[in-house]
Order: sequence, then structure tokens, then C-alpha cells
Amino acid sequence: MVKGNPLSCLGIFIRREEALLFPFNEDRNLSGSEDWELWIRLAANFGLKCDSRISAGLVLHNERSVHVVDEEKLVIRKKLALEYSFKDQMVQKHFGKYLNRMNAYADTYNSLHLVLAGKSKRAIVHLLIASKTYPGCLFERRVLAIFKYLLLDLFKMNRRLLLQDLNGFFIPIIGYFDHIG
Repeated sequence: MVKGNPLSCLGIFIRREEALLFPFNEDRNLSGSEDWELWIRLAANFGLKCDSRISAGLVLHNERSVHVVDEEKLVIRKKLALEYSFKDQMVQKHFGKYLNRMNAYADTYNSLHLVLAGKSKRAIVHLLIASKTYPGCLFERRVLAIFKYLLLDLFKMNRRLLLQDLNGFFIPIIGYFDHIG
């Protein structure tokens, strides 16, 4: 839970009594992170038990909430997920010392989704915020992915500039030969 949300609603089983004590937060501004907020509270209060058996499958499509990138909503979701979960005394007890880390990892999540959406400058801002909050987050695999996509974006941008420069060079030459012929 400290490094983000490794769980999916699809593969989670919760005892009825626990689900009644800890329902999903229905704040619509939390939409897309309400499960992470719940898992934090459940993990702090009951712990998590894992099983390697496959219990579900997930269909990836572009309309999933993780693919819809609105920076303002991402920031609000992160803020609310941590605010709501840290109202719980057990969360404070179990995860309090990791709050900076959790903030940083949520910022790297935001950074990754922004760079994937082609918003590289904003992705860099969130990556810098994350690194200032918890420098250790820079040594995570997610950050390598962010750098990879930043470099690919830079390459695409340089390629466009190069093509523009080449067009500026070749078009006059082609025009010159048109006049000769």
C-alpha cells in the first residue's frame, strides 16, 4: 500500500463484517482511487492475506479510469485518498511513518499517467515533487518508465523539428529544380 495500489477490486474478497465496518468511500472526487483508500484502511485494521491462485481476469481498454488523464482530478484523488485513509487511527499507527513515501509514490503515479497522455512538462513537475517529498522513489521501476516515455517524447519532438528543418532545406531545392526543368 505504501508504493501505491497493487490490488484490483476484481480479485479482492472481504468478509461481510469487515465490509460493513469499512465501506467504499463514495466521494465522487475520489473516483479511481477509492479502492486504494479502502485497501489502506483494511490493511491497517485487519492486515492482508494473499493467495497466488488466479480468481479473476481484467480486460484492458482505453476507457478505464486509469487511462483517463485529467491532472486536476489525479491530484485531488491522491490528496483525498490519503486524507480520508489517515483519518483512521490504525492507518496513522501502521502507515504514519510512510506518509511522505505514499505521497511521493502517488506523485510518480500521476507523473507516469501524464507522460503517457503526452503531457511531459506536467509529468516532470510531478516527478520533481515526488523526488523532493521522498528521494528514494527515484530508484523505482515506475520512474524508469517515466524517463523512458519522456525520452521517447523528446525524440518525437526532435524528430518533428528535424523534419521541419529538412523541409525548409529541401523545398527550396525542389523549387529550384522545378524552375530549371
